[in-house]
Amino acid sequence: MRLIDSNLIIYFAKPGFAWLNEHIQTIEPYFSVLSKVEVLDYNLLKAREKTFFDTYFDSVTPIYPDDDIIEKAIQLRQFRKMSLGDSVIAATALIHDFDLYTHNVSDFSGIDGLRVIDPIPSSL
Repeated sequence: MRLIDSNLIIYFAKPGFAWLNEHIQTIEPYFSVLSKVEVLDYNLLKAREKTFFDTYFDSVTPIYPDDDIIEKAIQLRQFRKMSLGDSVIAATALIHDFDLYTHNVSDFSGIDGLRVIDPIPSSL
């Protein structure tokens, strides 16, 4: 199964990236509710973008942080410097044994057991 990182969700709304969302939807995707915060907290978000993201989040299964995810996120932050959001997203993927789909591969490098997949070709 796939956990979709915030940055890919933002790509879904960009012109020319509809194929990416279609590709991701081929296997049931999930998202951490932290991704919802990261995507929707942008203060210059346009109404059209907000509508797109709200529709997306309503159509995909959310995962809420539980005690296991929080404990794993704490361990990750103790192990390496990373943002709170990234640590919770990585912990969610690890705890649920999901592949993490992201274009920000470097944000998640070096985390043992985390399978990180970048579905955007490097030529784009």
